[in-house]
Amino acid sequence: MEILSVDFEQTAVIELNGIKVGLTPFKEHDSNVIKIGVDAPKCLTVNREEIHLQMLRKKQEENC
Repeated sequence: MEILSVDFEQTAVIELNGIKVGLTPFKEHDSNVIKIGVDAPKCLTVNREEIHLQMLRKKQEENC
């Protein structure tokens, strides 16, 4: 895992295989929640890990 340090509301850009993805952290004022804005091309699917794993399990079940 690579760990990047950026200030809140500053965008970090990651490029993989010629596709650029922007990640911008936001902190809610009244809580300890950090939100991440993701700027990616429409051809790229972006999900949280648990959603991604659910989708993989569902696809495996459909193939059985």
